[in-house]
Amino acid sequence: MRAMIREAMAKIDMPVLGAMRRDESLKMPERHSGLLPAEENEERDVVKKMGEAAARSVDLAALRRIAEAAAPLASTEELLFLQGKMQSDSRPGAPCRRAR
Repeated sequence: MRAMIREAMAKIDMPVLGAMRRDESLKMPERHSGLLPAEENEERDVVKKMGEAAARSVDLAALRRIAEAAAPLASTEELLFLQGKMQSDSRPGAPCRRAR
């Protein structure tokens, strides 16, 4: 299975940094609408175990190198502006306001 995934990802120049197998001990509590919000989730030990599993299964150094080389993420204001939901005057650094 891993070889098949690596081969498929290589075709689109997507690195495979690791894989995590299904592990029932890492299951998070859910409710009918999805996962519990973080503030309601008391399963801190499961989150810790997930981190430990990721550290064992994923090339975190490679992930960090990719993240550090990536362009910065757009701010919420920039995304809303690009979607036409905010307006700004043309001055650099001028504040944006919601479009009406």
